[in-house]
Amino acid sequence: VRRNAEAESERRRKVALHLIGEMRLAELEDAVLALLSGDDSGLARRAAGVLSSIGSHAGNDVLAAWLDGDDGRLRAAAVSTLLQLRADVYPRLRAHLATPDFAVRGRLVTLLAKHHAAYADRIVADLTAPDLSIRARRSLLDVLARLPEPPDGAAAAAVRGLLDHADAGLRRDAARVLERRP
Repeated sequence: VRRNAEAESERRRKVALHLIGEMRLAELEDAVLALLSGDDSGLARRAAGVLSSIGSHAGNDVLAAWLDGDDGRLRAAAVSTLLQLRADVYPRLRAHLATPDFAVRGRLVTLLAKHHAAYADRIVADLTAPDLSIRARRSLLDVLARLPEPPDGAAAAAVRGLLDHADAGLRRDAARVLERRP
């Protein structure tokens, strides 16, 4: 598998990445990292997914750098991998809550909801953060709306505080989150 991961043939490298991910071959992490940092963005995105499969944080710095790049597909792959690994990168992801790139923002919202327990305190704090845009706050409300249980405690109080906001869309989103409360 290592020989194929390091081969010149793109097909062999793709198959190797697939096998590394399926078989959870963490000992081949270095080969995956080489592809993550390579020139082929398609293989790099696949490598990011494999790092998530094997539970490796070794590529977190590269993935965090992708968040600042121009390639939306690389940003989306970075969001997916970093959140699947529950990496401590919320401050870097925060800027993407308001990105006009719907694929990145949608993936971020979906995965923040999926891994809510790891990021709950930061999400609640950001609902009332004065430096966060309305679009970003609406994204956070979307995260809360996707949870299986309605918010309680500090989260519910933060959402209730948005019911008097000047922005009608933000008020509607806050009401949508709260209407699920018993």
